Amino acid sequence: MRQIKPWEQLEQLGENRLEQTTTFFRYEKETLAFAMDETNQIGYQSLNGDWHFSYYDYPEAVAKDLTALTK
Repeated sequence: MRQIKPWEQLEQLGENRLEQTTTFFRYEKETLAFAMDETNQIGYQSLNGDWHFSYYDYPEAVAKDLTALTK
């Protein structure tokens, strides 16, 4: 029988987790901030694109060489 990992326990909501904080947005100029365009933020990086996910019932089922699956 497989042993349940600590992160799989429903009673545990977080471990070594920082307190929630507000998001801090940085802009070079005040006019860019008021434009309400998130792409003007300093350090902005879009995560839009093709993503490939695989679902596994438990971590031991993942292939040892995970990077080989993405090629």
